[in-house]
Amino acid sequence: MELEKFKDAIYTCNRTRCGFCREECPVFKEKKLESYACRGKMLIARGMLEGIIPESEYEEIAKIVNSCSICGSCAANCALDNDEILEALRADLVKKGFVDENHLIGINSIIEKENPFQLDREDKSDWAEDIGFSKQSPILFYAGCTDSLFYPERLADVVKILKKLGIEMNYLGSDEPCCGELMHTTGHWVKFRTQIEKTEKIFRETGVKTIVTHCPGCLRTFRDKYSKFYEKFDFEVLHVIQIIAKKIENGEIQFKKPVNMKITYHDPCHLGRLAGIIEEPRIILNAIPGIELVEMNHIGYQSHCCGAGGGLMAVDYELVGNISDSRLKEAEATGAEYLVTICPSCEFNFDKVIRNYNIKLLDLMDIIDMAIE
Repeated sequence: MELEKFKDAIYTCNRTRCGFCREECPVFKEKKLESYACRGKMLIARGMLEGIIPESEYEEIAKIVNSCSICGSCAANCALDNDEILEALRADLVKKGFVDENHLIGINSIIEKENPFQLDREDKSDWAEDIGFSKQSPILFYAGCTDSLFYPERLADVVKILKKLGIEMNYLGSDEPCCGELMHTTGHWVKFRTQIEKTEKIFRETGVKTIVTHCPGCLRTFRDKYSKFYEKFDFEVLHVIQIIAKKIENGEIQFKKPVNMKITYHDPCHLGRLAGIIEEPRIILNAIPGIELVEMNHIGYQSHCCGAGGGLMAVDYELVGNISDSRLKEAEATGAEYLVTICPSCEFNFDKVIRNYNIKLLDLMDIIDMAIE
């Protein structure tokens, strides 16, 4: 079992029973049942390891285990790698044949169409028709599925901004593969490894050394997950705001156009808590004249989840909406005019309910675009 490698951690949790993982868990706050908190899932994991739980109960267990956004909040409040353990728990359930059909729809779409949304893969590159890319560049711009299919204008703006900063990039167009993040987080690890091998081969043949993306989920999948499954994957992986923040710190960028807005910033789970990129967006915002940044109570490693990750949106749409509502209430309470984030999944999720709140939504790149000359 995949859980075997985490056996000591699982027993440590079972014996300690501290419960810090429950404090900020977005799902536990809604469900209010121990089995939906990480501590409860650790007991389930032990039961599976020891064979105490009969397989006749695995179907119900799978529903509980899949009701999680893998946001990393439990891991941020614990000494254990809880998010990795929860994904291993899912992998063992998938091995036993307990697969969520909604997850499988997205995964089969990745295999057939290189995106989890069942949309034509050719549509992913429509945004780039009038943008010049350099086939000789060692830097690859990786657009990702969500941005390409739902926020294509944003991608065009991102590339234009990087071009203004003197960064020329390559782009794979309709040949761009999906990163396969959904495969990993939902436990379909055999399919995930196949996706890695295919993607690594494409990147290697292109001759790139560095991958730049706007999507936090793609960033973390390439940077932190691929190498654990495939040692040959050794590309540098960066988020666009890492590049921009570094140029600000080096004095290569000075924003002169004021953007008079009162904003609050939402740290996406994949970018902030899970990838550790927390200061960079604030370096950028504080460098833009006119911006008044007011922080929410929960930021950085303690940022509250929007609910969109971990395959949860495909499993329990109502739960996702409740989690999103909770975060938007916190944002609205700051008195900010705009909620700013830099994650297409967060934006996609907030977009569906923000009309009920007295706050508007922007991507950080939108603000950079307003400020840059």
